[in-house]
Amino acid sequence: MNFKSIAILSGVLAAGVASAQAITIDDFSTGNASIDISGINNTGYGFQNGSMIGGDRWTELFIGPTNPFGISFSIDVNTGRLSVSSESGVDGRARIGYGYSDTGTGPAFQDLNASMGSNDRFVVDFIYSDQPLQATMSIRSGGVTSMVTKMITPSVVPFQQTWLFSEFAGVSFLDVDQIYLELDTAASGDVTIDAIRAVPEPMTMSLLALGLAGLAARKRRK
Repeated sequence: MNFKSIAILSGVLAAGVASAQAITIDDFSTGNASIDISGINNTGYGFQNGSMIGGDRWTELFIGPTNPFGISFSIDVNTGRLSVSSESGVDGRARIGYGYSDTGTGPAFQDLNASMGSNDRFVVDFIYSDQPLQATMSIRSGGVTSMVTKMITPSVVPFQQTWLFSEFAGVSFLDVDQIYLELDTAASGDVTIDAIRAVPEPMTMSLLALGLAGLAARKRRK
């Protein structure tokens, strides 16, 4: 293989690696927030600006009918982490959304126009979850909304939860309009995450890396 062919192939492989880069939806490094609600059947929300996908994040809290002591349920974003905390006996859920605008009384649709076609899954990086948790990822594209729920067992060490794109019915990841993650904690549950990402299939990245390594070795031999 001559130098020109190697250069062309190297460029193709490099372009493949670039197109298969993970998309950071939110790493919570910007848009600090603190929302706290109490009572029963109560909702609180906020919007934050920053480097997250679309430039805006919608955060919402909801307490259902179970709050025997009338105490608080909170969500905090600070120093690269988002934490949801339920005080003793509080059964609540939190939503973190992208592709929304603030009407002053709640969220409204605001199209992300996000292309994620070079990736094949969502990954949420959890720091911990001390109680059983229902985590629901919702995707809207072309007027179709698809939701997938994962049941998460408690863990006090960091872990990842994955949603494959193939699990979402009827949506196109070439043009994603909205994304939200719902964290439905058990009573008294606390959970912390530090990133939401769209990532390529691990094998794709491995093969591309091997291809580039092979080209580098060939060039050294030349």
